Amino acid sequence: MRDEIQHLLDSGRASDFLMAVLDGEPGERLRPGVVPPFAQDLASGTIWVDGRGTDIPTQEAVLRLAAGILGVGYDELHQRDRRRRLRTIAGWIAFAVALGAVVGGILWQQHLQREALEPLAQEAAFVEYREARIREEIDGDPVLGTGNMVVVQRAEDLNGDGLLDFFARDSEPGVCGSAGCPMGLYMTRSLGDSYESVLSLYGLGGVPQTREEEGHEFKAVLGEDFVVDGAPIYSVYRWDGEAYALSEYEFHCAGTATEFCGPSGNRILPADEHAVAISAGVPLRVAPHAEAQPIWQSLSEYDPDEMRIVGHVEGTTWYLVQSWKTFCGFVDAADRAS
Repeated sequence: MRDEIQHLLDSGRASDFLMAVLDGEPGERLRPGVVPPFAQDLASGTIWVDGRGTDIPTQEAVLRLAAGILGVGYDELHQRDRRRRLRTIAGWIAFAVALGAVVGGILWQQHLQREALEPLAQEAAFVEYREARIREEIDGDPVLGTGNMVVVQRAEDLNGDGLLDFFARDSEPGVCGSAGCPMGLYMTRSLGDSYESVLSLYGLGGVPQTREEEGHEFKAVLGEDFVVDGAPIYSVYRWDGEAYALSEYEFHCAGTATEFCGPSGNRILPADEHAVAISAGVPLRVAPHAEAQPIWQSLSEYDPDEMRIVGHVEGTTWYLVQSWKTFCGFVDAADRAS
């Protein structure tokens, strides 16, 4: 090391030495052995770096050493470093702003999606879609194309996809009859864009009910297509993979007939309407039981030729018979001609 220092001094390159103070006071005589005697004058030169009181070089110390090594002014190098740091900071700010814009856009889209999934928003989107389809069907008829054409009776997620499905009546004049207005069940495939009709219901029955059933992904739909002495016959529809299809009927009795129904009611399996012939004068009863009272005292008030078999009461000889429109009664196998 001493030889190298001596060589630089002999070569007239004393200015290449950079003074760094790590301890003591600048200008004071160094202890013997710290530097060679011939280099003592260097210790009183210009201080380039003051490293006292720290184990880690500061940013300023590094810049001062770099300026000395490169042979440029410290102020110039300091300004260049400052501009570099400003550019770095500006780059990070720009990145943060861009990232914030992207995240903000995503959050805003999520907010809009949540709003669109609100029940009222889903219903409004369905009504708008359905009314547009009706207007296409009636081809702008000025009489039929006015008023509220679609009335939503019930909105419920039937298959757990997070989207509401709709029971709705087309109540525009011209589509309703004496048995009421047709009601359809529409499954939402794409909110506001695609709805599939999966069940058609008719009659004077009220709003269909639904229920979850073990082993079934889709909820069952219970419609009131028939009545017996004012008590509803529930038509149970289940999902068959493509649409809702009639599975069975349920009768839970009502009024004076409650004693003829068990706690789970009567399960009635659909039967071909021409499976049996109804004899003239057979009594239609309010429940599938021989002691249940007839629906009408005068049995001549209905025509057997107008009757049709609706279903067979499971585990019995009784049948559910439709007498007129939605009105039904029960007849026993002993009271019919096969």
